Amino acid sequence: MVSSPVLQDEVASSRARLSRSANDHWRWRLTLNHYPTGQGDSVPRLGFPWHRDLTANGAATMILNLGADGALEFGEEPQSDTGDKVDGLRYSSSDHAVVDGDEVVPLERITLTDGDVLLLTGPARWEYLHRVVPCPGGTERVSLVYGVW
Repeated sequence: MVSSPVLQDEVASSRARLSRSANDHWRWRLTLNHYPTGQGDSVPRLGFPWHRDLTANGAATMILNLGADGALEFGEEPQSDTGDKVDGLRYSSSDHAVVDGDEVVPLERITLTDGDVLLLTGPARWEYLHRVVPCPGGTERVSLVYGVW
């Protein structure tokens, strides 16, 4: 598989930063997310809460959107009472819940249409939180999320 220079750079820099071998073959990971049809405005199509992808998902993340449009929002992790950023693991847990009292302010919103691919590298991958925004009814949506190490 031929890779882009952006992916090559992200994998190399992330491996170096995390003390991983630079010479290992690339390993790909695939996750399928299914967002079933909602029931009109009263029961929206579910989204996915604020989170930062786990390190195990890869140095770079590529999201292929299939079916209905999907909106993703990106925001900064809330600061703790001391002014420091909160431990990112709070947003990488299995329940992906925002901690009570925390509010994530969206900085950017991107809408993916059928067949669009979004590549997350650098701060979008490692620093910012993101979420899939719930939306009214519509048709179902699937995202294939590829990660690479």
